[in-house]
Amino acid sequence: MNDTFYRATQALKKLPDMYGLSSNRPAPKKLTEAQIDRIGELYQQGYTKADISREMGLAQSTIYNAVRRFIRSEAL
Repeated sequence: MNDTFYRATQALKKLPDMYGLSSNRPAPKKLTEAQIDRIGELYQQGYTKADISREMGLAQSTIYNAVRRFIRSEAL
């Protein structure tokens, strides 16, 4: 095997660990129904998604998805 090729393949194997993508990472926690309801209540009270994110210590994308789920559940 070519030495350069070998070094490149070894470097590629290290990439997941370098970027925190190793397979031994715990699965992300799911929001509870109570959390989704709370997010929906705050959103209906006029809080922005960014405000809710800071208040609850969650990522804005998580809040965005929870608001969508809350709105869908209210429509049913």
